[in-house]
Amino acid sequence: MKTRTILLCATALGLGCHLPASAQEVDSSEPVIEDGGSVIVVTGARLRAQVDTDQAPILELNEEDIAAYGAGSIADLVDAVSSQTGSSRGRGGGRPVFLVNGMEVSSFREFRSYPPEAIRKVEVLPEEVAQKFGYPPDRRVMNFILKDNFSSREIEAEFEAPDRGGYWRNEQEATLLRIADGGRLNVNLEIEDSSGLTEGERGVIQASEPEPGAPDQAFFRSLVADTWNAEVTANWSKAFLDSGSSLSLNGTYERSESLSLSGLDPLQDYRVLTRENRSDTVSSGASYNRPLGNFRLSLTGDGTLSFGETQIDRRGASGFDLAEVETKAFVSKANLQGRVLSLPAGDVSASFAAGFDWKRIDSADTRSDVDFGLVRRRLSTGTNVTVPIAERDGAWGKIGDLSLGLRAGVENLSDFGTIGDYSVGLTWGVTRKLTLAATHIGSEAAPSLSQLGSPRVDNFNVPVFDFATGESVLATIVSGGNPDLLAETQRDWKFSANWELPEIEDARLSLEYIRNRSRDVTSSFPLLTPAIEAAFPDRVSRDADGTLLAIDQRPVTFAETAAERLVIGLTKSGSFGKAKVQEEGAGRRGGGGPPMMMGRGGDGKGRYFVNLNHTIELENSVLIAPGLPRLDLLDGGATSGYGLSRNTSTLEAGFFREGKGLRISGRYTGPSDVGTDQNRLRFGSLATLDLRVFADLGQLFEKEDGVLDDLRLSLKVDNLFDGRRKVTDVNGDTPLSYQPFLIDPTGRYLGIDIRKMF
Repeated sequence: MKTRTILLCATALGLGCHLPASAQEVDSSEPVIEDGGSVIVVTGARLRAQVDTDQAPILELNEEDIAAYGAGSIADLVDAVSSQTGSSRGRGGGRPVFLVNGMEVSSFREFRSYPPEAIRKVEVLPEEVAQKFGYPPDRRVMNFILKDNFSSREIEAEFEAPDRGGYWRNEQEATLLRIADGGRLNVNLEIEDSSGLTEGERGVIQASEPEPGAPDQAFFRSLVADTWNAEVTANWSKAFLDSGSSLSLNGTYERSESLSLSGLDPLQDYRVLTRENRSDTVSSGASYNRPLGNFRLSLTGDGTLSFGETQIDRRGASGFDLAEVETKAFVSKANLQGRVLSLPAGDVSASFAAGFDWKRIDSADTRSDVDFGLVRRRLSTGTNVTVPIAERDGAWGKIGDLSLGLRAGVENLSDFGTIGDYSVGLTWGVTRKLTLAATHIGSEAAPSLSQLGSPRVDNFNVPVFDFATGESVLATIVSGGNPDLLAETQRDWKFSANWELPEIEDARLSLEYIRNRSRDVTSSFPLLTPAIEAAFPDRVSRDADGTLLAIDQRPVTFAETAAERLVIGLTKSGSFGKAKVQEEGAGRRGGGGPPMMMGRGGDGKGRYFVNLNHTIELENSVLIAPGLPRLDLLDGGATSGYGLSRNTSTLEAGFFREGKGLRISGRYTGPSDVGTDQNRLRFGSLATLDLRVFADLGQLFEKEDGVLDDLRLSLKVDNLFDGRRKVTDVNGDTPLSYQPFLIDPTGRYLGIDIRKMF
C-alpha cells in the first residue's frame, strides 16, 4: 500500500532589502587588533537588520558564539538553543517566528540548511515582539542576520547508533549556498536511513507467555520503526536595491517511508502484523517585500497538496486495511508595519495584518463505509500598536523607557464562526539594563483539521498499564480525529523581568511568571486513570472479566484547565585566553572562497557560553467535565503517560577556540506521581547529559589546503550516563508497560559526523 503525500507549500520568505556593506560591517562585539597589540572595542553599534523593539533580547549570539555551538546547519543551531526559543506561555507549541535580516519568513525550510558560518548575528526575542509581524504573542522571535557576501559548498555524513547496538541511523547531506549582490541561492540534498529495533532485541518482558511451540512475540513488535527519508530543496531570493524590494522563491521535494511491526496473529498461523507508511511531499513558495513610505509591506503565501496512506495488516483475517488522507491547503498573509505618529516620547509604530487560509482534508478507511471530509476557510485581520509613553533621554525621562502595546485580531472560520484575540501590555525599561513587562492575552482557538478529521487507525498489541487492576496488558489503541471538538477560550497573564547583570559582562538573568486559564480545551486522550475512565466510559472496552481490551485515544474536550508557572533563565558568554596579533588579512579567505570558515580569523581568543533554564510548575489542574472532581496534575492526576513534574531544567554550555570545541547539553526532569493511593505510580527523576566534541582538522594540523582544509570531525554521546526514568507501583515493582527499554529503547547513543566545506 502506498502512502504518498504531495505537499505543495508556497513558502514566503520575508526577505528584507539588501543592506549596504557599510551598514552591516558594524559589529558591536568584534575587537580590532592593531600592530602595537592594543585592542579597540567598538561598543554601542547596532546592525540595521536587527529588530527595532523596546523588548530586551532573551539571547544574542555573534559569530564567535555561534561557532562555539559546533552546529552543522541553521537547523542544528535552532535545536541547540531550543530552551531559549520555546514560549514560556505554554501556548502555540510550534517553532518561533523566524526572521531573516529582520524580515518575516513563512517557512523555516527556506534557510534551515544554511551553514552557521553564513550568520553574522542571532537574536532571540520574547513573544510580545511576534505581534509586530502579525502573529499573536504565543511564539518567540528568532532573527538571523546574514553576511553580505558568503559562498560555500558542503558535504556532510553522519553515522549514529546506541552503544548496545540493535539499530543504527545514517545521514548524508550536500549543500550549496551563495550570498552576493543582494541575492541568495541555496540547493540542499539530504538522505536519512534508520534501521528498526524490536522488543526482543532489548529483552522486553511480555505481558503473557507464548503458547508452547509458538514464536516469541517480542521479536515481532517494534520499539523503533525502520525509516527512510530523502529531501531536496532549492531556494532563490533577490533584493532590488533601486526600489528596496525583494523577491523569494522556494521549492522542496521529500519522500518518506516507514515500517513497524505489531506482533503476531495466532489466528493466521502467527502471521507478522505490520504497519507501513509512505509519503511524498512537494513544496513551493514565494514572497515579496517592499517599502511604502514610512511602512514596509510583506506579502507571503503558502500552498499544500498532500495524499497519504497507512497500510495496517488485519488481525484474524488475511489482507490489510487502508487509511487514506488527502490534504489541500493555501495560506496567505499581508503585513504592513511602520510609524504612524510622532509623540514627545517617540514614534507610534503599528502593524496591520490580513490573511486568507483555505484547507480541506478528505479521509477514507476500508474499516468504515463512510468517507470523511472537512473544509475550513479562514479570514483573519489584526492590528498591533505600540505607543511610547516615556523616553529615558526625552519626555518623562525620569521614568525611564515606558511603552504601551495593544493588539486586536478577528478570525472567521467557516466551520466555527468568528473568534478573536486581544492583548494589552506594558514594557518598562527601568534602567538601560533592567526591563520589566506585563501582558494580558485573551484569545479563542479552534481545533486543527487533523484533530477533527484524521482517519481512524488501530494499533494492536500495545503494552498498557491498567490502573483498575494494577496490571500491564496488551490492548488495541485507536487514534484519529474527533469531529465533535469545541473552540477553546484562553485567558493568560504574563509578567517578566529581563536584567543584564551590571557587574558581570555578557550575563543576563530573566524571570517570567505565567498564569493560564482555559475553557473547552482540546487535548489528546489522557492517561487512563480511574478518574479518566469514569469521565469517558465509552472510550474504554473491557471483556466480561474486566480485562482491558481497547482504548479510543482520539482527542477529547476538557471543560477547564488552570496553570501557573515560574521560569528562570540565566545566560552568560565571554572570551578567554590571550589575543593573537595577526598580520593584515590573516585567517581570511582570498578570492571567492568562503570567509572565516570554521571559526578561522578573529582575535584568536576562545569563546564560552552557558545557558541555564529552570521551570517551576506552581499549579496545573484539569476539570474534565462539570460536576466531576478537578484533577491536580501535580498530585496524582495525569493527562500524559508520565504525569507532570513540578521542576524541570535545561543546560547548554560549551567553549570553542582555534577550531576545537566542546558542547554539553543537560536536562533534568523532577519526579511525579500518577493515580490513587491504592494504585499509584511513582515516576522517578531523570537527569541526562549529552556531549559533543568537534575540531577543524585543517586548523588542528595547520593545513590550509588539501583534504583537511575546512574538514570538521564531530563526535557525540547522547545520554552519557545511560540514564532512564524509573517507574514503580505501590509495591516498589516496575509495571511491565513501564519497563526501562519501553520508555527509552536507545539509552547511551554514539555518533560521528564528518563535514567538509569547499
